[in-house]
Amino acid sequence: MSKRLLAAFAATTLLVTGCAQGKAGTPIPDGDEAAAYVSAKFSDTLDKLHEDFQAMKPRKSTLDKRFLLNGQGINSKIETVQAGKPVGELVRNHSNTDLNDYTDNLYPPGNTTKYSLLGPLYASLAPTPWVGLPSSATTGEFGACSTGTYIVACKMLNAVVKATKDDRAARSAKRIEDGSVIIEVDLTLRRFVEFKVEIFSDEIIGKFTEEMMNMPLTTRVELTPQQTMRRIDIKGEFAGKTRGGNDVKIEIQYNYAITEGATERDIPPIPDPSQVTMLPDEAAVADFNRRKDEIQGQ
Repeated sequence: MSKRLLAAFAATTLLVTGCAQGKAGTPIPDGDEAAAYVSAKFSDTLDKLHEDFQAMKPRKSTLDKRFLLNGQGINSKIETVQAGKPVGELVRNHSNTDLNDYTDNLYPPGNTTKYSLLGPLYASLAPTPWVGLPSSATTGEFGACSTGTYIVACKMLNAVVKATKDDRAARSAKRIEDGSVIIEVDLTLRRFVEFKVEIFSDEIIGKFTEEMMNMPLTTRVELTPQQTMRRIDIKGEFAGKTRGGNDVKIEIQYNYAITEGATERDIPPIPDPSQVTMLPDEAAVADFNRRKDEIQGQ
């Protein structure tokens, strides 16, 4: 798992803009012109896109993410469904490499308790299949960017915007036949780390050389004809030396997509109380999370 990888590594070593009008199927300027064009023509709807993305509207989304150091590390898929008024949410977080490594988290509408279904890897954490974790906030109170796939996706989005506006990193923008717009940006690992798309300790970041931090991550953002988010893809590879002189290969691939709408029928009911171990307070939640982290770090 990722914590095990990162410990080993330490030891060894858009808001995007809205759509300017253009002819379908024709490229918007590229190169240096693209950076200026994207900043000037797309910036008016940055906040609007973020508001739409943050809104708890009915939708389904997926995030496939892979961050590998020398072939090991994070490789998982997160699927999120949110629907209803008040909103309910279901988040499935599954490893792509270990069928026993998963948790399914249910956030019932208008509720301050999260229900977590434990996969076999975590079965020792409770005597029941489900654990109830109390929270001080109701489901959706802090918007989409605080749960599910959206935590990482919002960070991806913000990193792209920063790179586009400050680094002039846009390579191209193109409107296709259905009115969608595809924007390609050269994000750097530096921006990826800065916006905590994945969270690393200072010790880990200290192993990254300037060459590594400046490595380009090919990034593709697709907006719908309605100027809302459809998907974001980030990909890059690096082979070289750490600051300590050790060989390292980095592989990064993050694919986020809004797949379709959702209904209240997609949100399961609260599990039967006999199947739930209810944690009484924040201290119990902290202890649960600590023990879960220990399993992940084994």
